[in-house]
Amino acid sequence: MVVILLKNITCGVLYWYKDKFLICHATMTPWWSIPKGLRNDEEILNEAAVRELKEETGIVLRINDLSFVGVFPYRDNKNLALFEYRANKPLDMKLLSCTSFFKHEPTGRYLPEVDDYKMVTINEAKQKLNKSLYRVIRKFTEVRQN
Repeated sequence: MVVILLKNITCGVLYWYKDKFLICHATMTPWWSIPKGLRNDEEILNEAAVRELKEETGIVLRINDLSFVGVFPYRDNKNLALFEYRANKPLDMKLLSCTSFFKHEPTGRYLPEVDDYKMVTINEAKQKLNKSLYRVIRKFTEVRQN
């Protein structure tokens, strides 16, 4: 008997405008990431990506607006389902907001998961993203350019 253990899947969106993509700062951490999060059991991958984008940024897209990039090894216990969206106009960064909150245990206050946003090039992203996420995005952008 063969047992296959499925990893958790986090679903993310590369939201592009020209040569830059959107990254989000995780509240109370030094970390930046693309809008992403775990897929709920009943969700298909693109539904989870659209939901996470909306929760973390307020950006509303339809599942058909996304292009599927692939599923990549991301962490020991997690894979990344990556989608992209190509915007035809710049984002108004002042309008972005996070509607997903977590409880900050020391204070008991509820804080947004994301508290800042930037549009970055792939080279700028290297200084902000964790190595695993940067590696996936770098590989994808290199393949796409060739």
